Amino acid sequence: MRLLTFLLCATTLVISVDDLCYGDPMLDPIDDQYLKLKIDSTLSSDSIQRLHFVQYHLREAHQSLNTNQLDSAITHAEMITKYDVNEIPGSLLSQAFYIIGKANRINNRTDLALKNYLVAIQKLRYSDEIGYRSVIYQELGAIYQENGWISKSIEKYIEALKVEDKLGNEYKQIEFLNTIIALYLQSNDYNNAILYQERLLPLYSRHDIHKALDLMQDISDNYMVVKNYQSAVFLQSQILDVKKKYNDVDGQLSVLLEFLKIYQQQQDYTKLFTYHKYFSNLYHSQNKKELTDKARSLKGESLLILGDVFTIFGNLNVKENYERALSYYDTASSIFYALGHYGKVAEAKLSGARIYHNLEEYKSAIEYCELAVPYFIQDNDYYKLMLSYQLISESYMKLDKFKAA
Repeated sequence: MRLLTFLLCATTLVISVDDLCYGDPMLDPIDDQYLKLKIDSTLSSDSIQRLHFVQYHLREAHQSLNTNQLDSAITHAEMITKYDVNEIPGSLLSQAFYIIGKANRINNRTDLALKNYLVAIQKLRYSDEIGYRSVIYQELGAIYQENGWISKSIEKYIEALKVEDKLGNEYKQIEFLNTIIALYLQSNDYNNAILYQERLLPLYSRHDIHKALDLMQDISDNYMVVKNYQSAVFLQSQILDVKKKYNDVDGQLSVLLEFLKIYQQQQDYTKLFTYHKYFSNLYHSQNKKELTDKARSLKGESLLILGDVFTIFGNLNVKENYERALSYYDTASSIFYALGHYGKVAEAKLSGARIYHNLEEYKSAIEYCELAVPYFIQDNDYYKLMLSYQLISESYMKLDKFKAA
């Protein structure tokens, strides 16, 4: 969260522009408001004394908050809340209520924290200062998030984002956009997550191309969830162009694998085989000794996809397709074993076991499952472990070995 600094000057008999202590105007709304008062207003001696009184207690409240003297912070801040917006600027009142809210939040008094933050926002209605609103909205968003009120949390973070949009603070925009996206994903609201990811993308593009590319991949993944395949393909094409520009072979293979996943999900096998050909050609064009572990792993992933496709073809009672699928799974298993990716080895073995079961070769089905089981146990992959035991049991049943089943 943005660090609030109340850089207040020592009291003097006469307040002048030269006496002001300046901080970052984005972080120090008090100074902005004081400066405006000194120039635009002719203040009575009572008004000057009142402002000195408020200034003193704000400084003490803030220092107490920083040193975790929470009761003292609340006491000093409450001295200010007896005034109204006709007597002191709304921004100063707002900061007093903010300090009370913050102290209560630290003390885990969520209800009091929430109450005072909401009053702090209300008092800012009487102020032209906007940067401080972002801080309070962020606090409100965090409280709602911690208590599981996701929709309210999103609402407050969006308000904070609107403020940062006006201020042009791109780093805070990035922070709030990431929070909003995470909350939408937590709510399984992928369409709104995509909207805010697309708002984040140009910001990342200006600051970090690698983060921009990772974000494009995330957006593509979310498009896959909502079955917007055309948009996913478009994004992957853009990523591929960048990877080609930088001659990033692993990156290109990764994107081509994403095309395989997209067309597998669409069951567009003609395009899937076309892109697998591109993948295979690029992979085999590299010097074997220079292939990275990532490239080899991607190759294994591509073979698992081909195995799944030919398993589907095999389910149409074409035995040769089952045999081809087994070949892909076995090759993938060998690649993953050499890389030490034993979870993937188990995945390939379980897929092969299903084929042997469909071929009524139950002993082989059991053998493949038993090869997979230790790795699923090692990875705590209990779902696939359960599937393995289930397939072993069904295979023993077919062999009339009921006790083993």
